[in-house]
Amino acid sequence: MASGIDFNEDNDMSGFSMRTLMGTPAMKVISRYGVQEAPYTYRRYLSINTEILGQVITNATGRGLADYMEEKLWKKIGAAHDAYWTLSNGTELAMGGLSVSLRDYARFARLYLNRGSYNGIQVLDEDWVQDSMDISADFSRPGTNYDAYNAIGYGYQWWIPEGNEDEFMAIGVYGQWIYVNPQRNVIIVKTSADPDFMAKGYELKHVEFFRAVAAGVAPIM
Repeated sequence: MASGIDFNEDNDMSGFSMRTLMGTPAMKVISRYGVQEAPYTYRRYLSINTEILGQVITNATGRGLADYMEEKLWKKIGAAHDAYWTLSNGTELAMGGLSVSLRDYARFARLYLNRGSYNGIQVLDEDWVQDSMDISADFSRPGTNYDAYNAIGYGYQWWIPEGNEDEFMAIGVYGQWIYVNPQRNVIIVKTSADPDFMAKGYELKHVEFFRAVAAGVAPIM
């Protein structure tokens, strides 16, 4: 989320969505935004960064995201239910629209809780998992830029709150959450349809709520 692309999540997303819904390929729309600052200098949450990441995976593998995910991830964590992916121009929308059951979200979290291992099989490289939680760079740390989007640190698609229990989270629009506390061996999944998800302090209040639940059900390991 420090790509430097000249895009505003609040003001430009509707225009991006309308153009892609009308049939313009997402990468063609994104290429028009230009660069606002040098990469790795300033963190701003931009959904289109994830869309670009999805295109990188598709280009590198020659496969659609759903097909690749099913082979490399979904089957290996024993997912109990089908997942559903929103399409844009017949292509998976990488930046959102993946619908997964609560228990399967928890299975995905368990994979990262166990450093890429699932039922004794190393599905993801352990060093990669560790790197994905790294927020040592200035632009990755909690409180970067002093804005609401960056009150929590950010790794490789994981949100990392301040604290000493190695927690990490996935946060989605309208109040979707995966919270993982490795020291307490706790995973919490919450889905919502909350129109107030942009309220002041919303994310930090959820972190405190999840911490209270985790502390109530499990001691530090």
